[in-house]
Amino acid sequence: MTTYGKLLARFVPVLVVALVLIAAGVSPGVRTMLRESFTRMPTEYTELYFTAEPSLTGTGAKARIAVPIGLLHHGASTSSYVVRAQVSTPDGQAGPAAEKDLTARPETPDTVMLTVTAPGSATSYDVKVTLPGHEQTLQFRLKS
Repeated sequence: MTTYGKLLARFVPVLVVALVLIAAGVSPGVRTMLRESFTRMPTEYTELYFTAEPSLTGTGAKARIAVPIGLLHHGASTSSYVVRAQVSTPDGQAGPAAEKDLTARPETPDTVMLTVTAPGSATSYDVKVTLPGHEQTLQFRLKS
């Protein structure tokens, strides 16, 4: 084998490894996995999410907004939550809130539909969902 062939045989594996490492570093999926493996994650947490877009029915004083909510508790034991939804107009006029008690079992998705009275007539509404006493908050701009 020539000297050039020996050098090529020696550096090709190193070059392949270097290219694979560069590609892995650029890949969003690999970066996410590395970040999660080196980041301390809470042992218990709760996901709060919309199961579908909130929707408006009726008009005027009979206008109602349906707010479909999902909750998934990641933890070892059952937890109780209050899910609260409130709707306001962009100028800050708020309607009455709707609340529902929910008992979440570990790793079992729960859903709830909250119906909120629309606060007057507007071209759009701001929907805010919270878990009082917890940090989770959802917001949605609903156009009528």
